[in-house]
Amino acid sequence: MTLSKNRLIDISDFKDFSNKLQSIFLAPFLFILFLKKKIEWWRFLLIFGVYFITVIPAWYAGRPLLELLLIYFNQATQYKELTKMAPNIYQWISNDYYSTVMPLGIGLTLVAVFIMTWVIYHSKVQLKPEFLVTLSFASVIVMPYLLPKMHDRYFFAADVNSIIFAFYYPQFAWMPVVMQVASLISYANGDLTPLIKFCSIFVGAVVFVTFQHLYKTAIQKA
Repeated sequence: MTLSKNRLIDISDFKDFSNKLQSIFLAPFLFILFLKKKIEWWRFLLIFGVYFITVIPAWYAGRPLLELLLIYFNQATQYKELTKMAPNIYQWISNDYYSTVMPLGIGLTLVAVFIMTWVIYHSKVQLKPEFLVTLSFASVIVMPYLLPKMHDRYFFAADVNSIIFAFYYPQFAWMPVVMQVASLISYANGDLTPLIKFCSIFVGAVVFVTFQHLYKTAIQKA
């Protein structure tokens, strides 16, 4: 992703929304760029346009169009579990409270995203590469950490972004180590499963420190 002449010139991020629902984790990042007038509104229409094009073959083959258009929504309602091996806060909450906690978790995520958006929008921080890397990392880690019904693999984007973030800020070199170990244990299953709970604590520390760094960077220019 690159910024040139105050515009986002790489549309691949919009295209990815159509191919994988987990790209939605970048939504706060892209929305903030939109508010900062770095992205034109019409680029978001690419999400729906590209997705519609990708379902045409399956539609032509006989699958109902409505089913194809709602496939991600239907997938989200297939199971009633707060987490599917993801190292997030729901490792510590029983599925017995699913009906109560699920909407609360979504609300908590929206509040966190709103606060992040509000602070950055009202700041005068320059959207330099190092800040964009921080903002992108914050976006892709807070979503799967606070949202319920997350799978282990949903932290993949955060795993990758943590490495990039550490190159820009060597003092945070411990973060990619935490993220890689947490993901490894989440994928392993078996005897390592009980350790996922403790991994969620360390991942939570990454989330907290990342947001603290993001806030300090933004508020210095407010």
